[in-house]
Amino acid sequence: MKLTFATGELSVVSPNPDIPMANGMRKSADGKKIIVLSQGFNRTGAGVFELDPETLESTPIVNTYYGRNFNSLNDIETTEDGKVLFFTDPPYGFEQGFRVGQPELGSNVYRYDTTTKTVTILSTGFQRPNGITLFDDRASGLGCTLYVSDSGFEGTAGVQLPRGFLGFGDSAVYSIVEPGGSGCFEPAYPAEPLGVTPIIPVTAGIQDGMQVHKATKLLLFCSGEGLWIMDILSATQIGLVNQPCTQVIFSQEVGVQKVYILSERQLFTIDLNFDPFLRGTEAMGGNNGKGYGVGQDPKACSELKDKKARKECMKNPVVTLKEMDTNDDPWKMRKNSANAQAGGIIIWYVGSLLLAGVLAVVQ
Repeated sequence: MKLTFATGELSVVSPNPDIPMANGMRKSADGKKIIVLSQGFNRTGAGVFELDPETLESTPIVNTYYGRNFNSLNDIETTEDGKVLFFTDPPYGFEQGFRVGQPELGSNVYRYDTTTKTVTILSTGFQRPNGITLFDDRASGLGCTLYVSDSGFEGTAGVQLPRGFLGFGDSAVYSIVEPGGSGCFEPAYPAEPLGVTPIIPVTAGIQDGMQVHKATKLLLFCSGEGLWIMDILSATQIGLVNQPCTQVIFSQEVGVQKVYILSERQLFTIDLNFDPFLRGTEAMGGNNGKGYGVGQDPKACSELKDKKARKECMKNPVVTLKEMDTNDDPWKMRKNSANAQAGGIIIWYVGSLLLAGVLAVVQ
């Protein structure tokens, strides 16, 4: 599907050749193409494709791991120069019935080098790897860190059961830290899968899509509770947008900008202030009049009579979203709500069995 903000027009996008059960996406390094993941269909394996948004021509990038078919590729991240791709591969296609047979590979996280055409397993330590994002801090000498959400389900006789993680729940966000070097997980030989470190448990639903804002060093990730905002340097969750979601997308610009939030069949937008010179709740706007951030609605907090209650209010961040779609027809966007940048486009793909797609902003 494609939504053009300038006109409010919603249309179906049909790539040629088709990209079966398209899911996660990212822009290419030059911004001219879209890297799209296919979950596969029936006996056709999953794969990574490059899509030209003008001609709608699709070109396969990689579709096997040394001859073995991928399962159901879910989410993708790239380095800033686009030379390295990272993607997750849970077996949901087999569990949800649109893939037939048995998985040929485990629930892995992969790295693909577009220069050498080499695909490497980065980690085998997940149950159901889902969302993925990269914090590339090589400029500071700290290497690369991948954040991966594990939806943590295991299928038993066609029923998905919560795995549980140390009593925290059925899902968690993990980090994979580069052991050293400047190639952003450039593999050594023989390559060994890296270990994973749990950093954030979930208390409602599952944790899903995520994205890092590099300048402010913030990690925004979706869960059944809402859109969480975590300060990477202190590993502290500093805010919550009180809207359960499956994916979040925004540009890497600093200052006030629109953040797009996908929640099943609804699309939301909110203005957040990404300021690299502020920390904590101030980093996302607070009550400075430049757009709501992770701080509680300042007006609501200020109306509380008790001083302690007002203070606690600001520590319990909730922001009000502007809904961009209608309740009676969730796929029909209001033309007058298309208030993003002129000419901006949001594209997402929806599989027949997967109502929640993954957003990709194309400027």
